[in-house]
Order: sequence, then structure tokens, then C-alpha cells
Amino acid sequence: MQILDRAEGVLKVLVSSQGASICEGTPVVVETIVDNFKNIAVRVKSASRTVFLPFYGTDVKWLLGS
Repeated sequence: MQILDRAEGVLKVLVSSQGASICEGTPVVVETIVDNFKNIAVRVKSASRTVFLPFYGTDVKWLLGS
């Protein structure tokens, strides 16, 4: 797995996928990743959970507060 981009901040919105969710106001690391099959995704990691979001249609700047 390769990390293309990385940003840290506080979530402005709730994110959820595949039964996992991270609430707004949580400090997170947001990474754009590429797996071994060349699939691109956005990985949102908090201290206790990880949520994967689709790359297309996900605006990282919109997810994170300033």
C-alpha cells in the first residue's frame, strides 16, 4: 500500500463506511492511498477506528476543519 497524500485535522462531519464510523470533532489523519491492485481510496484514521471512503467524490478539505 502506498500513501499519496496525508493531512491531519479535526473532522467537520461524521464519516462512516462498512459498519465503522467516526464522529465530527474527532482528531484524525486523512490519507489518500493506493493498494497493490491500483485502487485509490481515502483512509480516515482516528485513535480507535479506521474508515475507508471512495476517492472519487471525497473532498478531504471539506472533511477537515481549519
